[in-house]
Order: sequence, then structure tokens, then C-alpha cells
Amino acid sequence: MKEYKDRVSVAASRLIMNAAQDIWGTCAIQDLGTWASGTGFPHSYQGYHDLPYLICKVGDMNRPGNEIYIYSTENTIDDAIVQAINARIHPPGTIIFPKIGGAIATNKRRILTRETAIDNNVIGIVPNDSTDSEWLYHFLKSIDLAEYQSGTSVPSVKRRRRTPQQAAGHARRRRQA
Repeated sequence: MKEYKDRVSVAASRLIMNAAQDIWGTCAIQDLGTWASGTGFPHSYQGYHDLPYLICKVGDMNRPGNEIYIYSTENTIDDAIVQAINARIHPPGTIIFPKIGGAIATNKRRILTRETAIDNNVIGIVPNDSTDSEWLYHFLKSIDLAEYQSGTSVPSVKRRRRTPQQAAGHARRRRQA
């Protein structure tokens, strides 16, 4: 049932975005934000729960309360771990989604609510100043990433294939400060 609801959500988002594109035109996807990349997360750094930064893995997207926004994760990290694993800390408002394996087909998208690192099975987009993160979330929900995954034995979404090259232009607006 949940998979059906996710498919309906993708279809509804596509319908809205297609209408917006027809009315207001398009812009290049790189005008909306920058890529947020993940990092390897060795087991030796896992298991901390009260450190300053969240680190989000694909499984954390399924935690209760994380259906749209990431509020909690199984693991947290601090500056020492960030440096040790060469992680990047991404700002609130970053939209994240799975990039490897069967999780691509689930079409999960989540919005970070606080400074968070992501593991290397997750990718994201940090909206720029003229792109609203809520709008970007809905735009990305309109894309079925399964259509863009590579045809390897372990599905993955390559950077050059991550999203269509155009986005509805009018829906970009100033993020609320």
C-alpha cells in the first residue's frame, strides 16, 4: 500500500510540475542548487547518539517521524569524526535521496532540518538562495529516479543522470529567511 501511495505522490507531483512548466517555462537544473555528496561511514565511528551532527543513512529515512523531514538518525557525529571520515556537513533545507540499490525505486526524498552529514549511499541538492527547499522537495518528488538509474547489477544513479535537465522556472522563489 505504501508503494502505491508513493507512486501516486510521484504521479501527482509530475502533473503539477508539467502544468507549471507549460505555463511558466523552464530553467537549467544547476540553477536550483548544488550537489550534496555523501561519505563512507565506517562501523568504528557508528553508535554515537548525542553528538552535535546527524549523519543520515538510507535506513534513517524510514524512521518514525522522518517521512518528509529528517528529525532523527540512528547515529550522530562530532567535528573530530567529520574530519576523520572527511564528511561534509549539509545545511538545513538540503533535499536528500537514495542513490544506490533498490532504494532508488522507492522514490524517497527528505528535507534536512539541521546540519547533517550523509553517507555515500545518499545524495542531495542544497537549494540556492533563489530556490525554496519545499518547492525543490516537491519538484524532486515528481521525478521517478528509477527511470534514470544505471543498468548494472547494483542499480545506481549517476551524477549526469540524476535528474532531468529542466525545471519549472516560475516555481523558483526566494527562500524564507
